[in-house]
Amino acid sequence: MIRILSLTLLLVAPVVAQQQASPWGAPVNPPSFQSASASGGFHFASSYEGFEAYGVGAGSAEVLDISYLDEFAIANGQGPGLVIDGCSYSATTLQWNGPGWYGQVSKDILSNSGPLVLTYDNPVTSFSFTLNAYDGYGDTGTAYVYDSSNNLVATLGPFSLPDGSHVPYSYSGADIKRVDIVGSTYSWGPILDEHVFDGAGFALSASGAAGGSMTFDVAGATPAGPVALCYAFGAGSHSGTNPFTGNLIVTGLSSVRFTIAYVGAADAGGAMSYTANVPGGAAGLVSVQAIDLLSDAVSNVVNL
Repeated sequence: MIRILSLTLLLVAPVVAQQQASPWGAPVNPPSFQSASASGGFHFASSYEGFEAYGVGAGSAEVLDISYLDEFAIANGQGPGLVIDGCSYSATTLQWNGPGWYGQVSKDILSNSGPLVLTYDNPVTSFSFTLNAYDGYGDTGTAYVYDSSNNLVATLGPFSLPDGSHVPYSYSGADIKRVDIVGSTYSWGPILDEHVFDGAGFALSASGAAGGSMTFDVAGATPAGPVALCYAFGAGSHSGTNPFTGNLIVTGLSSVRFTIAYVGAADAGGAMSYTANVPGGAAGLVSVQAIDLLSDAVSNVVNL
């Protein structure tokens, strides 16, 4: 295990958060952070799809002439590159909405017939997205999560989608391959936007329990690259600038007492391990996540 003593990294937490006591005491190798409000292109540590690449005008919508949408697809003469690599979107009939179409706040997509199916190129460890309905056509949305063996591993919802207001969905697991999104009211389904997903290759696991020694194991990091172990009081979406890449990254941790506890280097196989004595008071309070500082990747969140 190699400690990187010269690292300058920061995802600055609000001043009020710094007033809370650290459950682990002083951080090992404490870094310093750049403000998350720095200008520049917004970059998600995870893969992010906002469905903004297709040319559809405000206040309008277009039915696509394809039923399978990925980074190579050409729809109605537009493409490729309409969505990012890593996930495909399929349905009997796909539609792309423009902002202002029955209350849509931005461009988004939906299935006009049956479920909207999200299939990841490789299994991922977490995802989030928002669903909404058309103004005046409230619906109920349910997301069914499947692993790479086609086993149903989670059902999210049903949740009320009253109008164009975005309702967030999220899930974390060891093996997520497909998500089916269905509605209950109309022939068309819930409307999808703001899709974020993490690669399964970079993952964090923990053994032991708060109140004693715990070991945090990272797998799938950049070989021999720097990795940060971070914690905060609960999950959330704390963000900040990674000085290794200059990109703004978004973690799955709260900004409440966000702290980098340790920075080390992965071995040649992309693995890193860190052991610490964790007070019992951290149980049920603290969440932990790893960041690959060379690729901007974030791991799944481990709740103590």
